Amino acid sequence: MLFLASFSSCDDTSIKQDAPVIGTSSIEDVRPDLPKILPYNLAARIKSTDDLTLLYAEIEESTLIDKFTMDKGPYTLFAPSNEALEEIDLQGDGLNIEKLLKKYMVEGKITTVALTKKIRSNGGSYTMNTLGGTKLVASKVGNVLYLKNSDGEKSEIGKSDIVASNGIIHVVRSALAI
Repeated sequence: MLFLASFSSCDDTSIKQDAPVIGTSSIEDVRPDLPKILPYNLAARIKSTDDLTLLYAEIEESTLIDKFTMDKGPYTLFAPSNEALEEIDLQGDGLNIEKLLKKYMVEGKITTVALTKKIRSNGGSYTMNTLGGTKLVASKVGNVLYLKNSDGEKSEIGKSDIVASNGIIHVVRSALAI
């Protein structure tokens, strides 16, 4: 009886007929002139991660914002934390944020589980070619993953496996000279 009473109190007219049903409409249906923006993209994930607020401020002003919002990727970004980004002198090093991040970014979506497997199967380290033409070497000591640049500088990977629709983010705790 209680079950029937709950149904009889529902009124079909309370649902707006012109409102799209969640999951059935896309941005193109509403505004076909707008470019397709991937939900939960790299930019959105960077913006929502507390330790990457400085990075988001930098990419928002660069041409990378398009790659992080609309490019389907997938990419793995070893994102410098706020602390790491403060260590980097972009102007003094003749870099802009785009050049810098391409040296922290590789093609493909590499989770920490996949990275650990690659490290194990390659004798304790795994070398990745970045979009910026440099190499990053991943290794693992105990439960901690590390990245190393070509000069042998090492940085711990902190928060990891921040999944985005067009990639994945791993936060690097200190700057690597690239």
